[in-house]
Amino acid sequence: MNSNYHYYTIKTLAHFAGFDNRAAQTIAHFSQQVDHYILSSPFIVGEEPPDFFLKNGLAHRYKNNKWIFSPCPTGINMLSTVSRDYQLHTLMPFHFIVPVAGRETVPEADRNLLRCVTSGERDGLLIDRLMGDIVRRADVRDEAWLVEFGILLHTYADTYAHCHFSGFHGWENEAYVAEMTRNQTSEGEMKPVEIAFYRTLPPIGHGNVGHAPDYCDCSVTLCAKRTRESPLTPLIRRNNTDFFAGCSKRVYMTLCEINGRKFPGGASWAGLQSRLAKAQNIRNQNDDKAMRKNWSKVFPEVRYHNGKAEFMKLSFSIIHHDEQLINRLNATRSHLTDAYSEEGDRARAVSLTHAKQANGFFYLFNELAYRHVRAVTGEYASAGGIERLASFRQWAENI
Repeated sequence: MNSNYHYYTIKTLAHFAGFDNRAAQTIAHFSQQVDHYILSSPFIVGEEPPDFFLKNGLAHRYKNNKWIFSPCPTGINMLSTVSRDYQLHTLMPFHFIVPVAGRETVPEADRNLLRCVTSGERDGLLIDRLMGDIVRRADVRDEAWLVEFGILLHTYADTYAHCHFSGFHGWENEAYVAEMTRNQTSEGEMKPVEIAFYRTLPPIGHGNVGHAPDYCDCSVTLCAKRTRESPLTPLIRRNNTDFFAGCSKRVYMTLCEINGRKFPGGASWAGLQSRLAKAQNIRNQNDDKAMRKNWSKVFPEVRYHNGKAEFMKLSFSIIHHDEQLINRLNATRSHLTDAYSEEGDRARAVSLTHAKQANGFFYLFNELAYRHVRAVTGEYASAGGIERLASFRQWAENI
């Protein structure tokens, strides 16, 4: 899914479940922040990080009262997806969560066990256990809980969009788009040239079918494999609007439960879902301005503000970099100082940068992301892990 669901739908559902604007905004913002937050390369911070990072080897003292910090990437940086470590610690736990905790390797014949399964589809799912735990600990007055809940709602929603795909490289992700149409207008279908391009990508996640699984307002038929030896045949046929409505209903019921409200059901829910479908019907879902305009038109009673840096005020200054090397990575100095630039993230792996304005929300988000990775994989290591941080530290100390 994209921000059409992770931010706008979640913010709307939280509003109607009775959350005040601040709480609803925090939940929805951090639900969407999972996609935005691609930081993976270590960098310098000017204050001692919280004990959690020091005790777990995720930050080290540098020099001149500075520390090297290793972030926990949650968003999808396309070039990084070819890394097995990235698949294990970012793609799978946040976007393609496995049915059972800790499962990483299975026999080739059993790779179906790695496929993401829709929440509630069967008993004992890891995502349902994690949701049950956080609901039992619910405290809408606690900002840390709101952030954690937002992060988990992202993964919960992705079990619907990404079901039948895994976060790893394997035959289970070999697929193609057989048909894709918009539900309320003929504009904006994926073009044949786009579909052909996606089929050339490695079978990681839903890369072979592009954005088809994510659009709230489309009907799709996706051909994929049922076994390693089987041909590509129709495996997924769904109207995303109706399918995602099932997710919205479960999320709304959970939000009502947390806030001590009775789920209205019946005509009340049907009316709300009808409005959600209307708001989700947007041609260009990469245009946040267009989305905000449409959602505000359908739901004038809800205040929307989908800003990447609203809570985490983060920017970078450059301590050391090799201009020629950075150019070869298709990056510039402006990329290096941009916390949300994919080019900058790659370039910071071979540069030394200082994160300015690293505030409490920044550390809180990273700690909760690391804890989520450990709950799913059994370890905190992420994006190269502790070994990568150690080698970066050794290199940085020689500068």
